[in-house]
Amino acid sequence: MRKGSCCMFTSGVIGAVLLIMGTGFFVSGFFKTLIYNKLKGEITLTEGSKSFATWKNPPTPVYMEFFIFNVTNPDEFLKGEAKPHVTTMGPYTYREYRPKHNVSFVHSGTKVAAYTKKIFVFEPEKSVGDPKIDLVTTVNIPAVAVMNRLKGAGFWVSSGISMYMNSIGTTMFMTHTVQELLWGFKDPLLTRLKTIKPETDEYFGLMLHKNGSNDGEFVYHTGEQNYLDFGRIYTWKGEKMVSFWKTNQSNMINGTDGSSFHPFLTKEERLNVFTPDLCRSIHMRFEKEVELKGIPAYRFTPPRDTLASGKNNPENEGFCVTPKKCLDDGVLDVSVCRKGAVLVCVCVCVCVCVCAFRKIFIILQFILHFPTKPSAKKDTSCAPVSDKVDDQDEKNDTYISMTPVDKS
Repeated sequence: MRKGSCCMFTSGVIGAVLLIMGTGFFVSGFFKTLIYNKLKGEITLTEGSKSFATWKNPPTPVYMEFFIFNVTNPDEFLKGEAKPHVTTMGPYTYREYRPKHNVSFVHSGTKVAAYTKKIFVFEPEKSVGDPKIDLVTTVNIPAVAVMNRLKGAGFWVSSGISMYMNSIGTTMFMTHTVQELLWGFKDPLLTRLKTIKPETDEYFGLMLHKNGSNDGEFVYHTGEQNYLDFGRIYTWKGEKMVSFWKTNQSNMINGTDGSSFHPFLTKEERLNVFTPDLCRSIHMRFEKEVELKGIPAYRFTPPRDTLASGKNNPENEGFCVTPKKCLDDGVLDVSVCRKGAVLVCVCVCVCVCVCAFRKIFIILQFILHFPTKPSAKKDTSCAPVSDKVDDQDEKNDTYISMTPVDKS
């Protein structure tokens, strides 16, 4: 009798334990699901949600850092006596404000339209010098752009511009302050060209007219129907694709604008970002786990084939508009959407939720990240501009770092 009672007691205890464990797992799973669904509800671009407020007026400080490659031996290079010697100047840091305005919900509230105004304020304590004083020598971008346009002009127009360029001493290099190079200066060659083509802007700057400007209207998915679509671009300037490139794949507008991504991001995902500065979409892959101010984060970087040439990455063939002038790895010709401007490589670093930086490297015709073969007098391919390429990777890399949210 005692033995039976003991067995019954033991079975009862085991049953109670299993019941408690089962109840615990149920309650735990229930609350995880509840929190998960609550979080999904907050991370949508809907009126009244926390995400919408921070998306509309981002509270996190964003800084844009400019690193400029300065050519120190332009005369020797023009004479063919040496390859260009380049030093890096920077950072010149600007606090960037990006409030969204003209915000309106469209498509029955499943999408939201907005303009993002870009405002830049110089941050001297985060910079290496004064952009109004520091001088930089770089490729004469206006001259190269004009010569590129003159290829289809008549003999008399081309001759007239060439004579004027010689008379004012225009060469392949120019020296200006960092402030002028970034935000604009009146160029004598463009002033002369304006008398022939009145629509020509006689001012040039890599960030000309950018301060206080916007890139046009974006329409975003709110994520209300599917949280994976949070912040994903639906249209830009009323179009679902751009028309700058040769193939539909190259013209696709993929992903977000880089300022936000959907919740519950995993390491296995491919992050797509569309940037008007590059006139195209790029993608990033998980690289490693990092810490930002003590907060764990995932770092995503663009794989090497992102800016690879079409011959090394067939997916990029559409970015070569002129077949006989396809560029080597690491360089993107954005003249198709930049009114004839020469090569500009834009590197973006955005640290979402902690601290954000956008780094722009003005690279002439030479790219550190994609060295190919050594330079030669008749070799026009890209070559390293520094003998110390490897130790600059962390400084010059493009990456996005985000704090992960675990849905498990």
